[in-house]
Amino acid sequence: MRYQQNLAEAALRLAEKSDRAGHLQRTAELAAKLVDSIAAEFGRVGLSQDEVLEDGQLVTLDERAWLAGILHDVERYGSGETPNFPADELEKRHQSSRLLHAALGAQWSWDRGLRDGGVLFAIRYHTIGHSEPTPLLCALMLADATEPGRAFPGLSRLRALMRKEPLAALKERLTSTTNFVKSKGWRVHPNALAQIEFLGQLAG
Repeated sequence: MRYQQNLAEAALRLAEKSDRAGHLQRTAELAAKLVDSIAAEFGRVGLSQDEVLEDGQLVTLDERAWLAGILHDVERYGSGETPNFPADELEKRHQSSRLLHAALGAQWSWDRGLRDGGVLFAIRYHTIGHSEPTPLLCALMLADATEPGRAFPGLSRLRALMRKEPLAALKERLTSTTNFVKSKGWRVHPNALAQIEFLGQLAG
């Protein structure tokens, strides 16, 4: 059975109201496929991973990535407070770009009993990135950008790179996104820039 199946089903029921369920499912499946190879790249430079036990059983990384994918956009069009996952002023200011839904999604999951810190972290930062990303976060961000329902210029080439070097593909996508934000005269979130730098160092 999938990790936290009841919570996942609740998220999908909510997403069906806004036609987001398909995106959540596709992102979840792709994140689950990507996460082991991404974790291997982290392990290559000695970055350790946390483990999660549920009912005495070790939960696999791909199950956790699947859950993060299902939950990441559960509050895509939501609003409210996020007491356990404080949002910064840039996230709150740019409601039109929906940056805040990451914190809202983490709060929604927390309020319904999720205590897997790694999954919550991935949900919380999938919109803005983080200076110390995890394989779960990276897998979620890359899957969110490249799942089969997406379409944008250069996606085929990005997917080809992803199959060989997923972290290089994520770095390229983040760089492209930040360049687009800059071209619009908008402020780039510093977390995104920090994650790009981190990924560059990891690849080196």
